[in-house]
Amino acid sequence: MGPTERAQCPCKKVPIRFSSFTSAEFGDLHSLSRIGPKVVDQLDAGGYTPLHLAAQNNQATATAYLLSLGADVDGRIRTDSRTVTAASQRQCGATPLHRAAYSGAVSCMRILLEWTDPNSGRRCDVLAKDTSFGDGMTPLHKAASGGRFLGVQLLLDALKKRSFLHLGLGALDVQGRTPLEVAREMGLKQEEEKSSVR
Repeated sequence: MGPTERAQCPCKKVPIRFSSFTSAEFGDLHSLSRIGPKVVDQLDAGGYTPLHLAAQNNQATATAYLLSLGADVDGRIRTDSRTVTAASQRQCGATPLHRAAYSGAVSCMRILLEWTDPNSGRRCDVLAKDTSFGDGMTPLHKAASGGRFLGVQLLLDALKKRSFLHLGLGALDVQGRTPLEVAREMGLKQEEEKSSVR
């Protein structure tokens, strides 16, 4: 096969297109821009929106882009009355901030915390409790449980700025633990692991 035949191969004419979820997860703005605003309310099989995946994987540009398209900063979907029941049953109980906090995606955490919806003025819920795993953790709990020091600091600053610091520090998960107690437990587990290796 010569160079002319290769250049005319049909596979060269097939555009590569990713789903909105894959595009968000890998920060593929080119694919996201072709899909457009219709993607922001889609749910994957796990109940995540593209914003959840972009934030969790620290895809800052994709996170900001999805927010600019109208994605709900807390990952809630807008549906009409016919689909609200099915969608709410599939929807994840974590916010994009929960996912970013647990994975230590500080750039995306900052974007989510600073975002203000231009239409409603609504901001992300820094005290939201994660219902997806039944742990009832706030984003601060999640950052502490993941050992994410920078994430914890960023959340403490945001809570203080919004005058919610006392609420954030006093929030209890389903086991009755504050974020500080979760952080202490993580520290103890890390020490146990270190001593078991010696």
